[in-house]
Amino acid sequence: MLAAQEREYVKNVVLQLECQKHRLFNDYETRLDDEKVRLNEKLDSVIKKMENELQKQVDVIEAKFAASKEKRMSILSDLEKRSDHLGAMLDHAVQNQIRTKQAWDLGVRLVDVQNAINSSQPFVKEWNALLDASRGDSVLETAISAVPPKIVANGVSTKAELCARFDDVEKAGREAVLIANSGIADGSKRPSFWAYPLARITSWFMVSQRTDEKGESAMDSISRAGYHVTKGDLNNAAKELEVGLSGSDMGVAREVVSDWVNETKNRALLEQTLVVLRTRMAHRDVVSLLKNE
Repeated sequence: MLAAQEREYVKNVVLQLECQKHRLFNDYETRLDDEKVRLNEKLDSVIKKMENELQKQVDVIEAKFAASKEKRMSILSDLEKRSDHLGAMLDHAVQNQIRTKQAWDLGVRLVDVQNAINSSQPFVKEWNALLDASRGDSVLETAISAVPPKIVANGVSTKAELCARFDDVEKAGREAVLIANSGIADGSKRPSFWAYPLARITSWFMVSQRTDEKGESAMDSISRAGYHVTKGDLNNAAKELEVGLSGSDMGVAREVVSDWVNETKNRALLEQTLVVLRTRMAHRDVVSLLKNE
């Protein structure tokens, strides 16, 4: 009987202990869950705060980076502008150097050509050197290339030589006009045998008339040509002879003066070409100065 009561008592104690254990375990789990919730809430709060702080720092860094980037882009843009400006200055300096060298070469070659022309010698070498120095300038090249190669190969008479030769040209021209006029006077249109010696004798006693005559005869044209020669205007003298001796009955007179006229025209062509070259060079210098400004 007693043993049965003790067993029952022990059993009840064990049951109470199990209940108490179960209750304590449930309390512990509840408290643990509550603590987890509290810690999670606190952790979430800390994480959110850290995220906010981190975002603020990121925003500050991004703002600084944007400002720095804008500044760097501005500096880069200025550098690019300076680089372009320096490049343009360098190109201009190079082109100016090229133009200066070409202008120097052209000036030297022009002097060489002028000296050759003044010596009445062929100037093929000097002319070719002048053409080479003008490469790249179409105006200069066209002007130089327009001069016939025959003139360059043979040279031209000097102005003094042409003026000195005009005495003989004038005399021979007047003789030819007298001969042509003798045929016209007798109506035969062909000079007689005696016309030639008479014209020669007459020319011996004829006084040179180098005046600005107003008439339209061949003799008047020769006088005007002589007038232009005395003034140093050989180009107009040649034109006067060409126009004044253009009649169909003046074939011999034209032939007599043709060499002098052609040589004078050749020299005038060269002188005009040199004027064009010098004008073009002066124009290039002016344009270069304006660009430098």
